[in-house]
Amino acid sequence: MSNDVTGVNLEEAVPCIALSKNDSYVMSACGGKISLFNMMTFKVMTTFMSPPPASTFLAFHPQDNNIIAIGMEDSTIHIYNVRVDECLMPMAFD
Repeated sequence: MSNDVTGVNLEEAVPCIALSKNDSYVMSACGGKISLFNMMTFKVMTTFMSPPPASTFLAFHPQDNNIIAIGMEDSTIHIYNVRVDECLMPMAFD
């Protein structure tokens, strides 16, 4: 399992990873697209949200593995529904 980091300056990238509550999925990012991996099959399920800005933090919703929070380097937080491939709520913090 590996992320596509084409065009990413790895010296400036902030690698981040999140494991789902039931350990079935892992999300990974390193300055590029976010990849969702199935831990049972060791295959990439989907990739999404290419930069800019790059992600700096990832978290699964505690009760629903389809909802994730993505913290971005510009201080915004995106709530993303993986099942429908849709950003539900971008929020900005100053």
